[in-house]
Amino acid sequence: MVPGLHWYDVFGYMGSAIVVVLYFLNMRGMISTRGLSYPLVNLLGCFLIISSLWHDFNLPAFLIEAFWALVSVYGIAETLWQRRVSPASRQPNQG
Repeated sequence: MVPGLHWYDVFGYMGSAIVVVLYFLNMRGMISTRGLSYPLVNLLGCFLIISSLWHDFNLPAFLIEAFWALVSVYGIAETLWQRRVSPASRQPNQG
């Protein structure tokens, strides 16, 4: 590892890269915000950034990442709910 670079720094860099690349891919139309992949990967990025605040806590950074994590959880729940109630996922009556 690079001298002076701690695990929380690495997590912060990784989380930032994940969030930025994911957003760029979305803007380019290469990934959709629909489905589970976008909110799951975004949630991972948020958690990595939040964990990077372990050593030098920053309340504004924590609040924005916590907000994005909640939005991601909402997106995951909404996607799972839609899959559950979607007519395409229902089995026809065998009666």
